[in-house]
Amino acid sequence: RELHDTLARANTRVYLRAQGALSASAEQPEVTALLEEIAETSRGSVTELRAMLRVLREDAPAQPDTAPATDLGAALSSARSALRRAGLRVTTTHDGRLTGLPATVAATLVLAIDEAVTCLRTCAATDTRNQLVLDVGRSRADLLAMCRIADHHNDHELTDRAGLLGLGERAHALEGTFDCAIVGRQWLLTLSLPLAVKGSPSAT
Repeated sequence: RELHDTLARANTRVYLRAQGALSASAEQPEVTALLEEIAETSRGSVTELRAMLRVLREDAPAQPDTAPATDLGAALSSARSALRRAGLRVTTTHDGRLTGLPATVAATLVLAIDEAVTCLRTCAATDTRNQLVLDVGRSRADLLAMCRIADHHNDHELTDRAGLLGLGERAHALEGTFDCAIVGRQWLLTLSLPLAVKGSPSAT
């Protein structure tokens, strides 16, 4: 799970950025060739790593590990920038405090935001406004990501179920709920975590 949330996700970003840059380099053959090589290398890296992760999942039990990143403000800001660069019309909003949450909860929310961005960039339609909403209340933190799926979206193979499976495992370990589904042409991700998690240290 940790390998997916670091290496696989990073390589997917490299691929998506290279693909985006290709459209702006049509009149520069040398640059285009380099970008195509970068895209193909990163695509192959993602495919090979995910094949390895499937083997590791069969051999090792899942553990409730937590990634170290807990800065929700930075995660939302990065999400807005990434989605804008991808040419998507996404409303990104939040309500409630983003600091002082249990570290495990904040880290899981950061990972969920990052996974949502990857999925939105892969399949969201560019001609409608999509949503990424974080609501932090007194007892729970809720994340919602929703988009209309593009009629023709490419490279869906880069979005496998490993990241979503990992989020479900993390939510379960924190006594929360997680769901990701496609209903018609709508893609919907929901994550709800209690803020009073047994054994979870404060983020501050």
